Amino acid sequence: METPSERKPERGIDRVGRRPASWFTSVFWLMLSEIYPLRIRGRAMSVGTAANWSANLIVAVSFLTLTRVMGKAATFWLYGAVSIGAWLFAFFLVPETKGKTLEQIEAYMQAGKHPKAM
Repeated sequence: METPSERKPERGIDRVGRRPASWFTSVFWLMLSEIYPLRIRGRAMSVGTAANWSANLIVAVSFLTLTRVMGKAATFWLYGAVSIGAWLFAFFLVPETKGKTLEQIEAYMQAGKHPKAM
């Protein structure tokens, strides 16, 4: 068993692999709190929260199986590809709501316009 002083320093790819979760989780919680109309916000946030935790469960349950079947590197790249897909979704489809009231956001969403045109 190695002591903390004997551990190898983290490689760059290891540090980078943990960063996407820190920014994307904040996008998820901010988007949930802003995107739904007041009349359904509580129920909609409950569904969104359940979906988030379900996705976390899928990752936790599948990780060891994927590393055994595909190997560590391929599993890393698979999760990296999913993270890139999540980033693309946020970049292209999540609207900028800075400076907008909830009523303005709701009216815009109900009009059916593309989210990035807000």
